[in-house]
Amino acid sequence: MQSIKKLLALDAGLIGYELFSRLYFFKEDDRGNIKYAANEKLPNSVLIKTPWYGTPFFNYLLLGIAVIIFITMIFVGIIRFIRIRRRKVEVSKSGYGRLMSWTAFILSLLNLVFIMIFMMVFVQLSAAPYGVPGSLRTLLIIPWIITVLTLILLILIVRCWWKRLFSPGFRIYYSFVTAAPLAFAWFLYYWNLLGV
Repeated sequence: MQSIKKLLALDAGLIGYELFSRLYFFKEDDRGNIKYAANEKLPNSVLIKTPWYGTPFFNYLLLGIAVIIFITMIFVGIIRFIRIRRRKVEVSKSGYGRLMSWTAFILSLLNLVFIMIFMMVFVQLSAAPYGVPGSLRTLLIIPWIITVLTLILLILIVRCWWKRLFSPGFRIYYSFVTAAPLAFAWFLYYWNLLGV
């Protein structure tokens, strides 16, 4: 294996290495950590170190936890609906609880539908990577609806905690149910799927 031939200190925070007959440049940030890299053969391409929230591990973990919460909310919503219809269980007198439950159910369902359809469109896009299919443009309307419903659910859960409505278990569960779409909305924004 060929070793580094030259180590060059070019400027404050800029280091050059000659390796495999190519010159590589590394730029440090204020704390001395390498943040940027470049290659002399590709002068217009600069590699930027990915922040912790941009790593695949974090994104897959965030997406996985959000999907699990969305699925549980759908099951809870279906079970609650069946219990109300079969046993004539008393529904909360205020429409507030029903509004919160329905908003969370629709939001979870919409998030899962978006993820599944996006995966199908993405597979089609990877098969023919030229141009943006019209189905993707239409699909990107859903994240805006998701964001609006997420904000509505956030307002509802904040009011629920503020007024101490319902049981603590209900409030904690719906806090998680609200946190999942918030994290998913951030995920959509980070990957520019909100079209901002």
